[in-house]
Amino acid sequence: MAAATGMTSNVEDLAKFISAQFRGGPAGGANVLSAGSWREALRVRSVDETWENGSGLGFDHVRVKDRTFVGHGGGYPGNTTMTRVQLNDKVGVVVLTNTNDSNPSDIANQLLATVGDAVAKAAKPKPMPLWDDGWVRFAGRYRDPYDDGVTQVVLLNKQLVLLPDNGSAAETRWCWNR
Repeated sequence: MAAATGMTSNVEDLAKFISAQFRGGPAGGANVLSAGSWREALRVRSVDETWENGSGLGFDHVRVKDRTFVGHGGGYPGNTTMTRVQLNDKVGVVVLTNTNDSNPSDIANQLLATVGDAVAKAAKPKPMPLWDDGWVRFAGRYRDPYDDGVTQVVLLNKQLVLLPDNGSAAETRWCWNR
């Protein structure tokens, strides 16, 4: 193994690595890099004249149809690879092949253009309504069975307001978990 091919991994670990970029650090544990270090690692350092290709610290930057992707590919006799991420959509792909005559960049681009767009669309949070008339049904008096405390829920300017009987400040709830 030479320095340029000195990394060994698998799809699961590379997927975790991609996911870590969306959150500014690895998921489910101590961050190896701070959010600032992730920003520096992903920052474009140089670009070609057409701004179709560029590079950062260990990441290549590629523009495909007005979208920017970061990642890195490689190969060694017997395999070629590409890891590519679209940071704004929080979608990434890992392509590992066991051949030298494949083009994992094209495979990654095709996956991102088809499956990636569908995943990004499905994963976008649905906008929460500022008010739903059905929430009126939650207005009323609620008794806590453990301490006999009573809370009044009233409708005020299309907001549900909690009025506890213990004299503490009212609390506004414009949206309750349904």
